[in-house]
Amino acid sequence: MRPDRPTATARRRGRLTRWLAAAAVAVLLGGVLLPGAFSPAAARTGVPGTVVALVPVPLVDCVISNGEHSYTAVFGYTYSGDRSVTLPAGPANFVTPIELNGTQTVTFAPGTHHGAFRITVQGRYWGVAWWLAGTPATARWRSTPCGPDVTLPTEGNGIGPVLVVVFSMGFSFLLTAVRTRLKRRRKGA
Repeated sequence: MRPDRPTATARRRGRLTRWLAAAAVAVLLGGVLLPGAFSPAAARTGVPGTVVALVPVPLVDCVISNGEHSYTAVFGYTYSGDRSVTLPAGPANFVTPIELNGTQTVTFAPGTHHGAFRITVQGRYWGVAWWLAGTPATARWRSTPCGPDVTLPTEGNGIGPVLVVVFSMGFSFLLTAVRTRLKRRRKGA
């Protein structure tokens, strides 16, 4: 064995590390690129050849300070369609950081709607963004404070955290399977 060449075990570990890094990058890019991959619903206007996008646009209404290291962001939206539309939680309707996903509104009525949903954020320096069809609205602890007359929405629909747990479990099982396979190869070599 040459001292300047890595052992077979070191080469396998290097391949596993590169594979895991590629998988992590793919997951992150999927969260960034997929929202833009969905084209919004569109309707023809009275003028020939023009198309108006009928996609809800997210808004940050205001922020409530909950004390030292916590705040609640209140989101709304504007929708120019003539009837309600549903955009399920997923690549075209999500919240980042992903741990906070699942509380967002999924049914959008025409007009401007304030106080559609709220999210409590731990850590003053985090920003929380609501993405709709590739358009974000980002709230930070320094965003416009809510006034005393603000009506807070109820907490969200609760399905987002379930989806995050299921996705995390699937990814963990995949990593465990890869590690087990590599251990078996090492024992056989």
